[in-house]
Amino acid sequence: MIRGLLMDLDNTLVEIDVDAFIERYVGAVAARVLPGDAARGQAIVAGATYRMLAERDAARTNRDRLLDALAAEVGETSADLWQRLAAAAAEVLPALRPMARPLPGARDVVLEARRRGLRIALATNPIYPRTVVVERLRWAGLGERDVDHVAALECATDTKPHRAYFEGLAEALGLGLDECLMVGDDPDQDIPDRPTPLRVQILAPAPVEGEAGPVRHGPLTGLWSIWADALAPVG
Repeated sequence: MIRGLLMDLDNTLVEIDVDAFIERYVGAVAARVLPGDAARGQAIVAGATYRMLAERDAARTNRDRLLDALAAEVGETSADLWQRLAAAAAEVLPALRPMARPLPGARDVVLEARRRGLRIALATNPIYPRTVVVERLRWAGLGERDVDHVAALECATDTKPHRAYFEGLAEALGLGLDECLMVGDDPDQDIPDRPTPLRVQILAPAPVEGEAGPVRHGPLTGLWSIWADALAPVG
């Protein structure tokens, strides 16, 4: 029985050009990390992010790995770099707001999940600080109180599509993977890289009619009918 939703953010709850967002966000961070040398700063931030993604370590958060990678390049302390990241986010996010718009019906699905008593994790890839993720959640017409857990740099120790990432979200909700449904638009990121009991809904047309397996397809607004056989009756 499904008791928890792991809900992707970009192009699941909010429509956004992810590549354009990342380019402008990284540019703002780079300007803070290495003022006066935009090209080298962007290369350093991108390189540190890739290193964080590659150096998986369940004992250390994504934040710690990212800051260590940045510190090794620019010679600043982790505390100073974290302050610079926060300043960059505060500066650039208002300018990025027009890039996004709520997807029709997405907010209603989250609120209906709340009404049904489901636990909800915001399951975006945790490569941003929590403040950045929460602000983007607001762009979807939702807030922190609408979810039980937010995947972010500070708390996550892994990233999509690794199984450990999804296990961490389920654990944060106090559930097992067999009790959770992951909902997202990207099969390369939102389906675990190794077999799990996690159910997954990809927001794309179904390749066959009447899907019944652990991975199903369909619009977000069709969630309740797509998974009727695995959800508690409404009453």
